[in-house]
Amino acid sequence: MGIHTGEKCFVCGQVFTDNDDVVVCPDCGTPYHRACWQKNGACVNLPLHESGKSWQPEKKAEEEAQMIRICPDCGTSCPKDATHCPHCGKPFLRPEEESDTPPATFREQLRETAQRMGAQDATCGLDPAEDLDGERLEDVANFVAQNNLYYLPKFLRFSKGHRISLNFPCLLFPQYYLAYRKMWGISLVLIGVLSLLHVPQSIVQLELMFQQYLPMLREANAQPEVIQFLQNMIGKLDAHETLLNNIAMISSYFEIVLSILLGLFGNRIYYRFVLRRVHKLVQEDVSPEMRRIRLRQEGGTNAGSSWALSASRWALHDPVAHHPAVPVCPVSRIAMIAAYDRRRAIGKNGRIPWRIPGEQQRFRSLTLGQTVIFGRRTYEEIGVPLPGRENFIVSRTRQFTGAHLRTFPTLADAVAAAETEQVFLGGGAGIYAEGMALAETLYLTEIAGDFHGDTFFPPLPAGQFARTAEERHGGGIPYVYVTYRRKW
Repeated sequence: MGIHTGEKCFVCGQVFTDNDDVVVCPDCGTPYHRACWQKNGACVNLPLHESGKSWQPEKKAEEEAQMIRICPDCGTSCPKDATHCPHCGKPFLRPEEESDTPPATFREQLRETAQRMGAQDATCGLDPAEDLDGERLEDVANFVAQNNLYYLPKFLRFSKGHRISLNFPCLLFPQYYLAYRKMWGISLVLIGVLSLLHVPQSIVQLELMFQQYLPMLREANAQPEVIQFLQNMIGKLDAHETLLNNIAMISSYFEIVLSILLGLFGNRIYYRFVLRRVHKLVQEDVSPEMRRIRLRQEGGTNAGSSWALSASRWALHDPVAHHPAVPVCPVSRIAMIAAYDRRRAIGKNGRIPWRIPGEQQRFRSLTLGQTVIFGRRTYEEIGVPLPGRENFIVSRTRQFTGAHLRTFPTLADAVAAAETEQVFLGGGAGIYAEGMALAETLYLTEIAGDFHGDTFFPPLPAGQFARTAEERHGGGIPYVYVTYRRKW
Protein backbone atom coordinates (compact mmCIF):
# COMPACT_ATOMS: atom_id res chain seq x y z
CA MET A 1 0.00 0.00 0.00
CA GLY A 2 1.35 3.44 -0.99
CA ILE A 3 1.92 6.07 1.67
CA HIS A 4 -0.72 8.33 0.07
CA THR A 5 -3.30 5.67 -0.80
CA GLY A 6 -6.77 6.81 0.26
CA GLU A 7 -5.87 10.50 0.31
CA LYS A 8 -7.07 13.05 -2.24
CA CYS A 9 -5.20 14.94 -4.94
CA PHE A 10 -5.42 18.68 -4.30
CA VAL A 11 -6.02 19.47 -8.00
CA CYS A 12 -8.49 16.88 -9.30
CA GLY A 13 -9.89 15.73 -5.93
CA GLN A 14 -9.60 12.03 -6.87
CA VAL A 15 -8.56 9.50 -4.24
CA PHE A 16 -5.09 8.01 -4.75
CA THR A 17 -4.84 4.30 -5.44
CA ASP A 18 -1.86 1.97 -5.17
CA ASN A 19 -1.24 2.24 -8.92
CA ASP A 20 -1.27 6.05 -9.14
CA ASP A 21 1.91 8.01 -9.97
CA VAL A 22 2.03 10.35 -6.97
CA VAL A 23 4.44 13.24 -6.39
CA VAL A 24 4.64 15.63 -3.46
CA CYS A 25 5.47 19.32 -3.19
CA PRO A 26 9.10 19.61 -2.03
CA ASP A 27 8.16 22.54 0.21
CA CYS A 28 5.09 21.35 2.10
CA GLY A 29 4.60 17.68 1.15
CA THR A 30 1.14 18.13 -0.44
CA PRO A 31 0.44 15.06 -2.68
CA TYR A 32 -0.62 15.27 -6.36
CA HIS A 33 -1.00 13.07 -9.36
CA ARG A 34 2.08 13.70 -11.45
CA ALA A 35 -0.07 14.85 -14.37
CA CYS A 36 -2.01 17.25 -12.10
CA TRP A 37 1.21 18.66 -10.65
CA GLN A 38 2.70 19.31 -14.08
CA LYS A 39 -0.56 20.73 -15.44
CA ASN A 40 -0.99 23.21 -12.58
CA GLY A 41 2.66 24.25 -12.61
CA ALA A 42 2.97 24.85 -8.87
CA CYS A 43 1.66 23.81 -5.48
CA VAL A 44 -1.87 25.08 -4.79
CA ASN A 45 -1.52 24.75 -1.01
CA LEU A 46 0.12 28.18 -0.77
CA PRO A 47 -1.14 28.98 2.78
CA LEU A 48 1.13 26.23 4.09
CA HIS A 49 4.13 27.80 2.34
CA GLU A 50 3.34 31.14 3.91
CA SER A 51 2.83 29.76 7.40
CA GLY A 52 5.88 27.50 7.31
CA LYS A 53 3.81 24.38 8.02
CA SER A 54 3.68 21.03 6.25
CA TRP A 55 0.71 19.22 4.74
CA GLN A 56 -1.01 16.66 6.91
CA PRO A 57 -3.84 14.21 6.25
CA GLU A 58 -7.22 15.90 6.58
CA LYS A 59 -8.31 14.05 9.69
CA LYS A 60 -5.10 14.70 11.57
CA ALA A 61 -5.07 18.37 10.61
CA GLU A 62 -8.62 18.79 11.90
CA GLU A 63 -7.77 17.08 15.16
CA GLU A 64 -4.72 19.27 15.70
CA ALA A 65 -6.62 22.46 14.83
CA GLN A 66 -9.19 21.64 17.52
CA MET A 67 -6.50 21.19 20.13
CA ILE A 68 -4.61 24.49 19.78
CA ARG A 69 -5.12 28.21 20.13
CA ILE A 70 -2.78 30.93 18.86
CA CYS A 71 -1.29 33.53 21.18
CA PRO A 72 -2.22 37.00 19.77
CA ASP A 73 1.07 38.50 21.01
CA CYS A 74 3.81 36.06 19.92
CA GLY A 75 1.91 33.65 17.62
CA THR A 76 2.85 30.54 19.65
CA SER A 77 0.56 27.51 19.28
CA CYS A 78 -0.89 26.68 22.71
CA PRO A 79 -3.25 24.00 24.07
CA LYS A 80 -6.91 24.86 23.57
CA ASP A 81 -7.58 24.92 27.32
CA ALA A 82 -4.47 26.97 28.21
CA THR A 83 -5.06 29.98 30.47
CA HIS A 84 -1.85 31.77 29.40
CA CYS A 85 0.84 31.52 26.73
CA PRO A 86 3.74 29.28 27.87
CA HIS A 87 6.14 31.28 25.66
CA CYS A 88 5.45 34.95 26.49
CA GLY A 89 3.21 34.52 29.56
CA LYS A 90 0.27 36.53 28.16
CA PRO A 91 -3.00 35.50 29.87
CA PHE A 92 -5.80 34.42 27.57
CA LEU A 93 -9.22 36.03 27.82
CA ARG A 94 -12.28 33.89 28.36
CA PRO A 95 -14.59 33.66 25.33
CA GLU A 96 -17.12 36.03 26.90
CA GLU A 97 -14.36 38.57 27.63
CA GLU A 98 -13.03 38.38 24.08
CA SER A 99 -16.46 39.21 22.65
CA ASP A 100 -16.91 42.15 25.05
CA THR A 101 -13.61 43.91 24.26
CA PRO A 102 -13.45 44.88 20.59
CA PRO A 103 -10.39 46.72 19.21
CA ALA A 104 -10.49 50.44 19.74
CA THR A 105 -9.45 51.48 16.23
CA PHE A 106 -9.64 50.26 12.66
CA ARG A 107 -5.88 49.62 12.58
CA GLU A 108 -6.03 47.61 15.81
CA GLN A 109 -8.87 45.59 14.32
CA LEU A 110 -6.75 44.83 11.26
CA ARG A 111 -3.79 43.85 13.43
CA GLU A 112 -5.90 41.56 15.58
CA THR A 113 -7.42 39.90 12.53
CA ALA A 114 -4.02 39.43 10.90
CA GLN A 115 -2.58 37.89 14.06
CA ARG A 116 -5.54 35.59 14.44
CA MET A 117 -5.45 34.41 10.85
CA GLY A 118 -1.68 34.37 10.52
CA ALA A 119 -0.11 34.49 7.11
CA GLN A 120 -3.00 32.65 5.47
CA ASP A 121 -4.90 35.86 4.74
CA ALA A 122 -2.83 38.41 2.81
CA THR A 123 -5.72 40.92 2.95
CA CYS A 124 -5.53 41.15 6.79
CA GLY A 125 -9.26 40.56 7.15
CA LEU A 126 -10.34 43.17 4.58
CA ASP A 127 -12.77 42.44 1.75
CA PRO A 128 -10.72 40.63 -0.95
CA ALA A 129 -13.05 41.86 -3.70
CA GLU A 130 -12.79 45.56 -2.77
CA ASP A 131 -11.87 47.74 -5.74
CA LEU A 132 -8.61 49.68 -5.79
CA ASP A 133 -8.75 51.82 -8.92
CA GLY A 134 -9.84 48.85 -11.03
CA GLU A 135 -7.89 46.08 -9.31
CA ARG A 136 -9.04 43.62 -6.65
CA LEU A 137 -7.61 44.20 -3.18
CA GLU A 138 -6.68 40.51 -2.93
CA ASP A 139 -4.46 40.74 -6.04
CA VAL A 140 -2.82 43.90 -4.72
CA ALA A 141 -2.21 42.26 -1.33
CA ASN A 142 -0.58 39.22 -2.95
CA PHE A 143 1.72 41.47 -4.99
CA VAL A 144 2.77 43.59 -1.98
CA ALA A 145 3.34 40.38 0.05
CA GLN A 146 5.36 42.06 2.81
CA ASN A 147 3.93 44.45 5.43
CA ASN A 148 0.36 44.43 4.10
CA LEU A 149 -0.90 45.69 7.44
CA TYR A 150 0.92 48.96 6.74
CA TYR A 151 0.20 49.36 3.03
CA LEU A 152 -3.40 48.20 2.54
CA PRO A 153 -5.06 50.90 4.71
CA LYS A 154 -3.01 53.54 2.90
CA PHE A 155 -3.93 52.12 -0.50
CA LEU A 156 -7.61 52.26 0.45
CA ARG A 157 -7.19 55.97 1.26
CA PHE A 158 -5.42 56.57 -2.08
CA SER A 159 -8.30 54.91 -3.93
CA LYS A 160 -10.62 57.45 -2.30
CA GLY A 161 -8.61 60.46 -3.50
CA HIS A 162 -5.86 60.99 -0.89
CA ARG A 163 -2.36 61.81 -2.18
CA ILE A 164 0.07 62.36 0.72
CA SER A 165 1.30 59.70 3.13
CA LEU A 166 4.64 59.94 4.93
CA ASN A 167 7.07 57.08 4.28
CA PHE A 168 10.13 57.37 6.54
CA PRO A 169 12.34 54.84 4.66
CA CYS A 170 11.64 56.67 1.41
CA LEU A 171 12.36 59.99 3.13
CA LEU A 172 15.73 58.93 4.55
CA PHE A 173 16.92 56.38 1.96
CA PRO A 174 14.76 56.86 -1.15
CA GLN A 175 16.95 55.03 -3.69
CA TYR A 176 17.29 52.00 -1.39
CA TYR A 177 13.58 51.88 -0.59
CA LEU A 178 12.61 52.00 -4.26
CA ALA A 179 15.03 49.19 -5.09
CA TYR A 180 13.83 47.18 -2.09
CA ARG A 181 10.29 47.36 -3.48
CA LYS A 182 11.51 46.35 -6.98
CA MET A 183 10.94 49.74 -8.60
CA TRP A 184 14.11 49.35 -10.64
CA GLY A 185 13.58 52.10 -13.21
CA ILE A 186 12.76 54.83 -10.70
CA SER A 187 15.68 53.73 -8.51
CA LEU A 188 18.20 53.98 -11.33
CA VAL A 189 16.87 57.38 -12.44
CA LEU A 190 17.09 58.64 -8.87
CA ILE A 191 20.65 57.37 -8.48
CA GLY A 192 21.58 59.20 -11.69
CA VAL A 193 19.97 62.43 -10.46
CA LEU A 194 21.63 62.19 -7.05
CA SER A 195 24.99 61.47 -8.68
CA LEU A 196 24.69 64.64 -10.79
CA LEU A 197 23.78 66.64 -7.71
CA HIS A 198 26.98 65.45 -6.04
CA VAL A 199 29.25 66.54 -8.92
CA PRO A 200 29.73 70.18 -7.66
CA GLN A 201 30.52 68.89 -4.16
CA SER A 202 33.02 66.43 -5.60
CA ILE A 203 34.77 69.20 -7.55
CA VAL A 204 35.11 71.26 -4.37
CA GLN A 205 36.55 68.20 -2.62
CA LEU A 206 39.05 67.76 -5.45
CA GLU A 207 40.28 71.34 -5.02
CA LEU A 208 40.80 70.78 -1.30
CA MET A 209 42.66 67.56 -2.00
CA PHE A 210 44.97 69.24 -4.55
CA GLN A 211 45.76 71.99 -2.06
CA GLN A 212 46.50 69.42 0.63
CA TYR A 213 48.81 67.25 -1.45
CA LEU A 214 50.72 69.97 -3.34
CA PRO A 215 53.13 70.81 -0.42
CA MET A 216 53.70 67.09 0.14
CA LEU A 217 54.67 66.63 -3.51
CA ARG A 218 57.10 69.53 -3.34
CA GLU A 219 58.80 68.05 -0.28
CA ALA A 220 59.03 64.72 -2.05
CA ASN A 221 60.72 66.35 -5.07
CA ALA A 222 57.99 65.28 -7.45
CA GLN A 223 58.33 65.92 -11.16
CA PRO A 224 57.89 69.59 -12.06
CA GLU A 225 55.25 68.72 -14.66
CA VAL A 226 53.03 67.17 -12.01
CA ILE A 227 53.40 70.12 -9.67
CA GLN A 228 52.71 72.55 -12.50
CA PHE A 229 49.59 70.61 -13.49
CA LEU A 230 48.22 70.74 -9.95
CA GLN A 231 48.97 74.45 -9.67
CA ASN A 232 47.09 75.12 -12.91
CA MET A 233 44.10 73.06 -11.73
CA ILE A 234 44.02 74.87 -8.40
CA GLY A 235 44.20 78.20 -10.21
CA LYS A 236 41.27 77.37 -12.48
CA LEU A 237 39.18 76.10 -9.59
CA ASP A 238 40.02 79.16 -7.47
CA ALA A 239 38.84 81.42 -10.29
CA HIS A 240 35.38 79.83 -10.06
CA GLU A 241 35.39 79.09 -6.32
CA THR A 242 32.36 81.26 -5.52
CA LEU A 243 30.31 79.80 -8.37
CA LEU A 244 31.22 76.23 -7.43
CA ASN A 245 30.33 76.77 -3.79
CA ASN A 246 26.98 78.31 -4.73
CA ILE A 247 26.15 75.45 -7.10
CA ALA A 248 27.17 72.89 -4.45
CA MET A 249 24.94 74.61 -1.89
CA ILE A 250 21.99 74.75 -4.31
CA SER A 251 22.51 71.05 -5.15
CA SER A 252 22.44 70.16 -1.46
CA TYR A 253 19.20 72.09 -0.94
CA PHE A 254 17.68 70.48 -4.03
CA GLU A 255 18.61 67.01 -2.73
CA ILE A 256 16.92 67.78 0.59
CA VAL A 257 13.75 69.01 -1.15
CA LEU A 258 13.75 65.94 -3.41
CA SER A 259 14.07 63.62 -0.39
CA ILE A 260 11.17 65.37 1.37
CA LEU A 261 8.94 65.08 -1.69
CA LEU A 262 9.79 61.40 -2.07
CA GLY A 263 9.08 60.84 1.60
CA LEU A 264 5.65 62.47 1.28
CA PHE A 265 4.70 60.77 -1.98
CA GLY A 266 6.69 57.52 -1.73
CA ASN A 267 3.65 55.43 -0.73
CA ARG A 268 1.65 57.01 -3.55
CA ILE A 269 4.41 56.19 -6.06
CA TYR A 270 4.49 52.61 -4.81
CA TYR A 271 0.69 52.40 -5.05
CA ARG A 272 0.68 53.42 -8.71
CA PHE A 273 3.55 51.03 -9.43
CA VAL A 274 1.66 48.13 -7.79
CA LEU A 275 -1.51 48.87 -9.78
CA ARG A 276 0.37 48.87 -13.10
CA ARG A 277 2.16 45.60 -12.37
CA VAL A 278 -0.96 43.88 -11.00
CA HIS A 279 -3.01 44.96 -14.02
CA LYS A 280 -0.45 43.38 -16.34
CA LEU A 281 -0.17 40.13 -14.37
CA VAL A 282 -3.92 39.52 -13.98
CA GLN A 283 -4.27 39.61 -17.77
CA GLU A 284 -2.29 36.35 -18.04
CA ASP A 285 -4.38 33.31 -18.91
CA VAL A 286 -3.58 31.16 -15.87
CA SER A 287 -5.46 29.52 -13.02
CA PRO A 288 -6.32 31.58 -9.91
CA GLU A 289 -3.72 29.76 -7.82
CA MET A 290 -1.06 30.24 -10.47
CA ARG A 291 -1.98 33.93 -10.71
CA ARG A 292 -1.49 34.22 -6.96
CA ILE A 293 1.92 32.63 -7.22
CA ARG A 294 2.91 34.90 -10.13
CA LEU A 295 1.84 37.99 -8.18
CA ARG A 296 3.96 36.96 -5.19
CA GLN A 297 6.96 36.11 -7.36
CA GLU A 298 6.91 39.40 -9.27
CA GLY A 299 6.06 41.53 -6.23
CA GLY A 300 7.32 41.46 -2.68
CA THR A 301 10.75 42.78 -1.81
CA ASN A 302 14.38 42.29 -2.82
CA ALA A 303 16.99 43.13 -0.21
CA GLY A 304 19.93 42.09 -2.39
CA SER A 305 19.14 44.59 -5.11
CA SER A 306 19.00 47.53 -2.71
CA TRP A 307 22.40 46.48 -1.34
CA ALA A 308 23.78 46.43 -4.88
CA LEU A 309 22.41 49.90 -5.64
CA SER A 310 23.89 51.28 -2.44
CA ALA A 311 27.27 49.90 -3.46
CA SER A 312 27.00 51.43 -6.92
CA ARG A 313 25.94 54.80 -5.53
CA TRP A 314 28.90 54.78 -3.14
CA ALA A 315 31.21 54.13 -6.08
CA LEU A 316 29.70 56.95 -8.12
CA HIS A 317 29.78 59.47 -5.29
CA ASP A 318 33.39 58.97 -4.22
CA PRO A 319 35.49 60.06 -7.26
CA VAL A 320 38.65 60.86 -5.28
CA ALA A 321 38.88 57.58 -3.39
CA HIS A 322 40.71 54.55 -4.71
CA HIS A 323 38.90 51.39 -3.90
CA PRO A 324 38.57 47.93 -5.47
CA ALA A 325 35.60 47.00 -7.58
CA VAL A 326 32.62 45.91 -5.52
CA PRO A 327 30.73 42.82 -6.73
CA VAL A 328 27.02 43.40 -7.16
CA CYS A 329 25.73 40.48 -5.14
CA PRO A 330 28.56 38.32 -3.84
CA VAL A 331 27.93 34.69 -2.94
CA SER A 332 28.90 34.52 0.69
CA ARG A 333 28.24 30.81 1.30
CA ILE A 334 27.69 27.58 -0.59
CA ALA A 335 25.69 24.97 1.28
CA MET A 336 24.27 21.51 0.69
CA ILE A 337 20.85 20.54 2.00
CA ALA A 338 19.62 16.95 2.11
CA ALA A 339 17.69 14.35 4.10
CA TYR A 340 18.73 10.72 4.42
CA ASP A 341 17.92 7.63 6.45
CA ARG A 342 20.18 5.45 8.60
CA ARG A 343 21.92 4.05 5.52
CA ARG A 344 22.33 7.56 4.03
CA ALA A 345 19.67 6.79 1.39
CA ILE A 346 18.15 9.90 -0.19
CA GLY A 347 15.80 8.30 -2.74
CA LYS A 348 14.22 5.16 -4.10
CA ASN A 349 13.13 4.72 -7.70
CA GLY A 350 13.66 8.43 -8.29
CA ARG A 351 11.39 9.52 -5.40
CA ILE A 352 11.63 10.40 -1.72
CA PRO A 353 10.69 7.13 0.04
CA TRP A 354 9.21 8.69 3.19
CA ARG A 355 6.48 11.11 4.19
CA ILE A 356 7.07 12.77 7.53
CA PRO A 357 4.94 15.83 8.51
CA GLY A 358 7.15 18.85 9.17
CA GLU A 359 10.37 17.24 7.92
CA GLN A 360 10.58 19.52 4.85
CA GLN A 361 10.01 22.72 6.81
CA ARG A 362 13.76 23.30 7.17
CA PHE A 363 14.33 23.11 3.42
CA ARG A 364 11.64 25.68 2.79
CA SER A 365 12.75 28.17 5.44
CA LEU A 366 16.44 28.05 4.47
CA THR A 367 16.11 28.24 0.70
CA LEU A 368 13.41 30.92 0.27
CA GLY A 369 14.89 33.95 -1.48
CA GLN A 370 18.08 32.07 -2.38
CA THR A 371 19.45 30.02 -5.29
CA VAL A 372 18.85 26.25 -5.37
CA ILE A 373 20.85 24.04 -7.75
CA PHE A 374 19.49 20.65 -8.86
CA GLY A 375 20.63 17.94 -11.20
CA ARG A 376 18.45 17.15 -14.22
CA ARG A 377 16.80 14.02 -12.81
CA THR A 378 16.02 15.67 -9.48
CA TYR A 379 14.41 18.63 -11.20
CA GLU A 380 12.40 16.39 -13.53
CA GLU A 381 11.02 14.64 -10.46
CA ILE A 382 9.95 18.00 -9.00
CA GLY A 383 8.53 19.09 -12.36
CA VAL A 384 8.24 22.86 -11.83
CA PRO A 385 10.48 25.66 -10.47
CA LEU A 386 10.24 26.09 -6.71
CA PRO A 387 8.49 29.42 -6.01
CA GLY A 388 10.37 32.22 -4.28
CA ARG A 389 13.78 30.92 -5.34
CA GLU A 390 16.20 31.00 -8.26
CA ASN A 391 16.19 27.51 -9.75
CA PHE A 392 19.43 26.46 -11.50
CA ILE A 393 19.56 23.12 -13.30
CA VAL A 394 22.81 21.35 -14.22
CA SER A 395 22.34 19.43 -17.46
CA ARG A 396 24.23 18.86 -20.71
CA THR A 397 21.34 17.10 -22.45
CA ARG A 398 18.26 19.30 -21.76
CA GLN A 399 17.56 23.00 -21.53
CA PHE A 400 15.15 24.32 -18.90
CA THR A 401 14.15 27.97 -19.19
CA GLY A 402 11.49 30.17 -17.66
CA ALA A 403 10.83 32.62 -14.86
CA HIS A 404 13.49 32.05 -12.20
CA LEU A 405 14.70 28.96 -14.07
CA ARG A 406 18.07 28.53 -15.87
CA THR A 407 20.19 25.66 -17.14
CA PHE A 408 23.97 25.33 -16.95
CA PRO A 409 26.29 22.66 -18.38
CA THR A 410 28.36 22.31 -15.18
CA LEU A 411 27.96 22.85 -11.46
CA ALA A 412 30.82 25.37 -11.49
CA ASP A 413 28.99 27.47 -14.11
CA ALA A 414 25.81 27.44 -12.03
CA VAL A 415 27.59 28.49 -8.85
CA ALA A 416 29.45 31.28 -10.65
CA ALA A 417 26.19 32.69 -12.06
CA ALA A 418 24.38 32.85 -8.70
CA GLU A 419 23.81 36.35 -7.33
CA THR A 420 21.97 35.57 -4.12
CA GLU A 421 23.46 35.65 -0.64
CA GLN A 422 23.48 31.87 -0.40
CA VAL A 423 23.57 28.99 -2.88
CA PHE A 424 22.05 25.63 -1.91
CA LEU A 425 22.90 22.34 -3.62
CA GLY A 426 19.67 20.35 -3.52
CA GLY A 427 20.60 17.05 -5.18
CA GLY A 428 20.75 14.49 -6.55
CA ALA A 429 23.62 12.24 -5.63
CA GLY A 430 25.92 13.50 -8.42
CA ILE A 431 25.46 17.14 -7.39
CA TYR A 432 26.13 16.23 -3.76
CA ALA A 433 29.29 14.28 -4.64
CA GLU A 434 30.70 17.08 -6.80
CA GLY A 435 29.61 19.84 -4.44
CA MET A 436 31.20 18.31 -1.34
CA ALA A 437 34.47 20.08 -2.19
CA LEU A 438 32.71 23.46 -2.57
CA ALA A 439 30.28 23.51 0.34
CA GLU A 440 31.05 25.43 3.49
CA THR A 441 27.92 24.31 5.32
CA LEU A 442 25.87 21.09 5.31
CA TYR A 443 22.22 21.23 6.43
CA LEU A 444 21.30 17.57 6.85
CA THR A 445 18.25 15.76 8.18
CA GLU A 446 19.02 12.36 9.69
CA ILE A 447 15.90 10.16 9.65
CA ALA A 448 15.65 7.28 12.11
CA GLY A 449 14.60 4.53 9.73
CA ASP A 450 15.71 2.27 6.88
CA PHE A 451 13.70 2.87 3.70
CA HIS A 452 15.76 0.57 1.43
CA GLY A 453 16.74 3.35 -0.94
CA ASP A 454 18.86 3.02 -4.07
CA THR A 455 20.43 6.50 -4.12
CA PHE A 456 22.75 7.66 -1.35
CA PHE A 457 24.30 10.81 0.09
CA PRO A 458 28.11 10.73 -0.14
CA PRO A 459 30.16 10.19 3.03
CA LEU A 460 31.71 13.27 4.63
CA PRO A 461 35.47 13.67 4.03
CA ALA A 462 37.36 12.71 7.17
CA GLY A 463 38.39 15.66 9.33
CA GLN A 464 36.96 18.38 7.04
CA PHE A 465 33.62 19.12 8.74
CA ALA A 466 32.58 19.72 12.34
CA ARG A 467 29.11 18.96 13.70
CA THR A 468 28.02 22.31 15.12
CA ALA A 469 24.29 22.00 15.85
CA GLU A 470 21.45 19.52 16.04
CA GLU A 471 17.70 19.75 16.66
CA ARG A 472 15.74 16.59 17.51
CA HIS A 473 12.14 15.95 16.49
CA GLY A 474 9.95 13.10 17.69
CA GLY A 475 6.79 11.60 16.26
CA GLY A 476 6.07 8.39 14.41
CA ILE A 477 9.43 8.55 12.61
CA PRO A 478 11.95 10.62 14.63
CA TYR A 479 14.47 12.78 12.79
CA VAL A 480 17.28 15.20 13.64
CA TYR A 481 18.23 18.48 11.95
CA VAL A 482 22.05 18.51 11.84
CA THR A 483 24.43 21.28 10.77
CA TYR A 484 28.05 20.76 9.75
CA ARG A 485 30.60 23.55 9.19
CA ARG A 486 33.80 23.16 7.23
CA LYS A 487 37.01 23.40 9.23
CA TRP A 488 39.19 26.08 7.62
